[in-house]
Amino acid sequence: MIELRPYVDEDEAAVLMLWWEAWHSTQPGLTHPHPFSDWRKRWFEHVLPANVVFVAIRGRGVLGFAAASLDGRELTQIFVSPTEQRAGVGRLLLDWARARMPEGFTLRTQTDNGVARAFYEKHGFAVGATQANPFSGMDTIEYRWAPSGTSDEDVT
Repeated sequence: MIELRPYVDEDEAAVLMLWWEAWHSTQPGLTHPHPFSDWRKRWFEHVLPANVVFVAIRGRGVLGFAAASLDGRELTQIFVSPTEQRAGVGRLLLDWARARMPEGFTLRTQTDNGVARAFYEKHGFAVGATQANPFSGMDTIEYRWAPSGTSDEDVT
């Protein structure tokens, strides 16, 4: 059974490795321009201080995680282990984000990440603007989710 719970310090190694591996699994041969040590620094200096982070677990194993800036109405990170994709983990993490930001929110993914884009569009997200990711320099696309009966343009 998959459960969601708040991130705890003991999750650090598993979450950081999952983040790194999931990002690199989106395309064959994809290599991030920054080393793993920069990702760890980013986690502690940018992700944790500005976000609420939840992990998806089965037993003691971390299957995925999501980080959200609730005040900014942005799902800043959502990653699922490559071995757990298409098993409902991503949907559970999206449901978590929707419950915490019921008025709507945005997220970004790489423009050439076709699997993620199809997943977000399947789950009712509207396509928005593109821009370069300040960390990787790669093009990203914004997605917006708004609850039924509201305009996705109301999500900022």
